[in-house]
Amino acid sequence: MKKCFLSLLFLASFASAAALASDEAFPPDKNIDLLKLDGTSLKLTDQFKGQYIVLDFSAPWCSYCVELGHSHDSNPDIQSMFNGEKCSFATLVLKRELQEWVNIFTAGGFMAVNSFGVGATLKTIAGKFGFTLEYIPSLLVIDREGKLVASKVGEMPSEVEQLCR
Repeated sequence: MKKCFLSLLFLASFASAAALASDEAFPPDKNIDLLKLDGTSLKLTDQFKGQYIVLDFSAPWCSYCVELGHSHDSNPDIQSMFNGEKCSFATLVLKRELQEWVNIFTAGGFMAVNSFGVGATLKTIAGKFGFTLEYIPSLLVIDREGKLVASKVGEMPSEVEQLCR
């Protein structure tokens, strides 16, 4: 009985240590602050813990960003890739542009729900992931540890299909 209890205690402590390690795998400097449309602030991993994240850097004044957003908003194949537990999608715009950006899209639609405001410049945030942002829209694929695994200017990186399906 005592051996069984000790074995269970060991397994429980091992499992909790593993969980703690996975919580700490995403570097704090990359765990950026996000602002939801309702004014709620959260961290990137609060919203997307343990998933690949496609970060879409956009702006409401960028006509191609808006065009790409409408394409995502009306494409069930794109949306289905981000409905599972493997991958999530987040459009990042400056805080002051969030309301304008969301108003462009269908209320409650894919793009409106997955858009967040950020306080730092988009260039600064992309730099945290080792990407030099020169053009928008740019899409980055970030793994569960906060590492950049793919990037593409102007369209969804081909790696997304492999990682998210």
